[in-house]
Amino acid sequence: MKERYVGIITNNKKDKYMSFTKQIVHYLYEKGIHIYLEEPLNDPDKDNFSILNEETIKNVEFLIIIGGDGTILKALSQVGKYEKPILGINFGTVGFLANVEKNQWKEYIDKAIDGNYTIDDRMLLDVYDKNGLKLGVALNDTVLFRKNHYGVAEYKVFINDEVFADYLADGVIIAGPTGSTAYNLSSGGPVVNPNCDLFIINPICPHTLNNTSIIVNSKDVVKIKFNPKITSVFIDSTQPDITDNEIIVKKSDMKAHFIRFDDYNFYSLLVNKIKNPIAEGDLDNED
Repeated sequence: MKERYVGIITNNKKDKYMSFTKQIVHYLYEKGIHIYLEEPLNDPDKDNFSILNEETIKNVEFLIIIGGDGTILKALSQVGKYEKPILGINFGTVGFLANVEKNQWKEYIDKAIDGNYTIDDRMLLDVYDKNGLKLGVALNDTVLFRKNHYGVAEYKVFINDEVFADYLADGVIIAGPTGSTAYNLSSGGPVVNPNCDLFIINPICPHTLNNTSIIVNSKDVVKIKFNPKITSVFIDSTQPDITDNEIIVKKSDMKAHFIRFDDYNFYSLLVNKIKNPIAEGDLDNED
C-alpha cells in the first residue's frame, strides 16, 4: 500500500496548547497516515509525526491549516510555491478561506482522506519593484497606505502603461478576486465571485472627486507610483523591504488550491458571513 502524507500548519495563538492539533495528529496516525508538522508537539508519541520543511512538503497530499484566514495567508507566503491543496479549519472570525468549522473537523477530514472533494483554484497576484525584483505574491491584496504621521498621499495608477488615475487618498488597494471580500469590501469596493479572472483597483478614502475604483482584466498590468518616504506597502499583510517609488502588479502563473466539499457555495457563505461576521469569543483572537 502506498504511504500517505498530510501536512499540518497551526496558528498556536489560536490553538494555544496545540490540543486541537494533537487530536487531528492522533486521528490521522490511527488511519495510517504520516503527518508533517510545522513545529514539534510536546507529545510523548513522537513517532506520530515528522517536521514539515522544504523537502518533506513535496510528499504531502494536502495541507491542513488550523487558524483563520490570516493564518492561511501567512502560510501561503511561506509554502504557496509548492501549490499543495489546502484544507482550512476555522479558528478565526470570518472564515472565507478556512471554511471548515472546528466542530466539523472529523467529517471533513474523512472526506478529504477518501478523496471526496473538488479543488477550487484561486488566482494570485505577483508584485514586483520597478527593476523587476519580485517582492511577493498576494492571494487577497496588495495595499499601499500612507504612514501614520503623514496626511494625504498621492498615488499615480497606470494600466498597461497608460495613466488611469492620480489619486489623492489614504491609500490604494489592488485586490485579486479572492480579496474582494477582505479590505476591499471594507473600503466600499465591489464583491466579485472568487473564481473570476480579474482584479480590482480601489482607492482608500480618496480626498478628491476622482474616486473611481475599477475592475480590470487579469491580463492587464497595473503600475502604481508613490512616495516611499510616506507610503507603506503590504502584500497580504506582509511588509516587503522596498525603497523604490513604484510597484508593478500582474496575474501570477501560480495558483492557490483549496479543498472544497459538496456543500460549499460562495454566495451562501457570503450571506452567512455578512449576517454573522464574528463568532462568540473571536474578538479576543487574531487570525
